[in-house]
Amino acid sequence: MTVPQATETNEAAAFRPYIKPFRVGRHAMRFFFATPEATAWYDPVKPYTQLEYEWVAKNLDLSKELVVDVGTHHGHYSLVLASMQPKRLVCVDAVESNCAIAEANLSLNGFDPVIRHCAITTTNGKVQFTADSNGRVVERGVIEVSGIRLPSLEPDATVVKLDIEGEEFKVIPDQIDEMKKAHTWIIEIHPWKTRDPQKLMPELTKRFDVQWVNRASMTVEPYPENADWSVHSTVICRKW
Repeated sequence: MTVPQATETNEAAAFRPYIKPFRVGRHAMRFFFATPEATAWYDPVKPYTQLEYEWVAKNLDLSKELVVDVGTHHGHYSLVLASMQPKRLVCVDAVESNCAIAEANLSLNGFDPVIRHCAITTTNGKVQFTADSNGRVVERGVIEVSGIRLPSLEPDATVVKLDIEGEEFKVIPDQIDEMKKAHTWIIEIHPWKTRDPQKLMPELTKRFDVQWVNRASMTVEPYPENADWSVHSTVICRKW
């Protein structure tokens, strides 16, 4: 199969969707690249992303878990989680086209997806959202989407993967204690302007054993107090 290469010049017009295999541990999967953005993000998979995938696949047992993937995007991470054969996997995204692409990717690999089109927020109701595919909740947005609190969506979730472009700074303090069965959280933290991870992390370190993906050293290691949060990274939080 010939894989078209995306270019910066007239990228959208020249792009042709394609399917390409990828592997995490012993799991071989196929991914449908539906947009130039997907190519930029996942072809090839960033080394730190592959490191995270491999660590999760090796260290977590999802066979009896109800897993919620919040911020599914096109389902790349969802495929990793699905390949670990959880009891149930629920995929959540605020962008309708993302939901459709994620459903296609999960179905392509023989998984029966449960897709929820909504944003995880601090209130149940309509919220403002940016229009881009990795958008976020904002005060004045371009589109309006349904917002829902995580305990209202899946109160019995035991594993939560959360990638919500900064809204984690509101959602985690607001809802983590209500998610009483959630013993594992995989959270991408997005530092930006007033979002200081050092103000958020105590909410996690006082409740969980926390590992983080150190992109500088390319290791997954215990979370250090002096962590460098100049760029976003992932923390993996598990109950003691």
